[in-house]
Amino acid sequence: MTRKLFIVLAAFLCLALLSMMAWAAPITIENADSVEEIRGKVQDAINSASAGDTVIVTGSKTNVGLEDATLALDFTRNVTIVWEADYSGNYEDGRLISLSGAGVFEVKGSVVNEAGSAIEYYGSGDGTVKVTGGTVKAAFNNGARNSLYAVSAGGGRKVIVENGTVEANGNNVTNVFAIGITRGEVEIIGGAVKAVSRQDDGGGRADAIIGSFNNTITVTGGEVSVIAEKGEAAAIHARGGTVTVTGGRVTAKKSGFDHASAQAINVATATVAVKGGTVLSEAAEPPAGETNANASYAIYVSSDGKVAVTGGSVKAIGGHYNSFDDIHNNADILIAGEGGAAAFLKGACEGGNFIIWAPKPPGTPKDPGIMIVEADTAGVPPSRNGTSEGLTVKEKGIPKGSPETAVWDTTGSVPKIVFTMETIEDPKKKVELEWGINASNENGETDPKTSGGCGNTGVGTVLAALLIPALFVLDRRFYAASRKKR
Repeated sequence: MTRKLFIVLAAFLCLALLSMMAWAAPITIENADSVEEIRGKVQDAINSASAGDTVIVTGSKTNVGLEDATLALDFTRNVTIVWEADYSGNYEDGRLISLSGAGVFEVKGSVVNEAGSAIEYYGSGDGTVKVTGGTVKAAFNNGARNSLYAVSAGGGRKVIVENGTVEANGNNVTNVFAIGITRGEVEIIGGAVKAVSRQDDGGGRADAIIGSFNNTITVTGGEVSVIAEKGEAAAIHARGGTVTVTGGRVTAKKSGFDHASAQAINVATATVAVKGGTVLSEAAEPPAGETNANASYAIYVSSDGKVAVTGGSVKAIGGHYNSFDDIHNNADILIAGEGGAAAFLKGACEGGNFIIWAPKPPGTPKDPGIMIVEADTAGVPPSRNGTSEGLTVKEKGIPKGSPETAVWDTTGSVPKIVFTMETIEDPKKKVELEWGINASNENGETDPKTSGGCGNTGVGTVLAALLIPALFVLDRRFYAASRKKR
């Protein structure tokens, strides 16, 4: 084999791989097109494509009005639509774009509705809305409205934001949500997801991300934020499932005064894991004489959810309920439900205020069991198994003398904190919370060969280290052999 043949074969392999990825000719839209004409163009391209193909949409239509209809697209083939077009208008009757079937809708251009919702992925099953640039925006400023979504996705769907902006901006809208998901996944890698709400009377809520039922919500970068004048406001609001923050910023801010609260993360039964990034809530300080104020909670647990803060920064700023008791003011972590449990790494919760608030039902003899503890390390030495060494109780069931305990369990691949709490239903309820990583020594240090990260030398790394020099040597030998033949 000559050097030239070696290069030709490599090029052939690259071409073969590229041939597996098919793109049709781009579809161009324009203002003169009706919504139905655009639907016909795009739907025909989907119907004639093969699974795995890509359909690109370019151009601009910026005059969608009330006389138009929703642009409804059905993924009859599992294809990717790359939306590079600018598509906007004032369409009050529903949403600008509705999707169904299984496929990927990738936004690189814009989908902006100044009078209603933007994108809805209808039904349940496989399917992804992916924002890699541009803007997806839902806005409403013309009177009262019940709800507003920038992106709404049904059961099993996925929403990914890598870059660009996803925004919901409502004036006197009861519920303002940037991303709404039901039994699905949300992944924020970069860009901005934000909800902005202004209300005359309050009583509503605004969430940057809201998850109904069990969902997986992950933030590794970018910013998830909510700013609300009145009503409840959460950057991430999840009933069940998991919320994981490893980077980026998750922030909530209240600017008005109406006895509501700013919550960076609000969960019911979900498990929250903060491993990095910033989780911040902020409520405006009331002026002198103002009796309507707000609360500020960085992480709020309304039921029996669990919280593990092993890194990053968690902090609540501001918050005063002047006409209520002091328990409502401000907390890095607040748990208001029977059986809730939380642990945080020393120094990670910067505000240093923690609240348990679970008034017992009338006539019941005990208060619900709740515990919040501080841990001195994220790497747990094996000798701590079965002990509470390094765990400091910050808040526990009322009265504080009730027999709740927290001990380490280091027997598995991931260490746990095991809480035993006295609840109304169960006098010895156990709650297990995964925590950090197993340490390789008694100082809490970890062995880079076993703990992963930059120091982890896996099989792929070893193979790469061996194969790349080998290929270089082979290439040099082929080159040398060819020169001798000449």
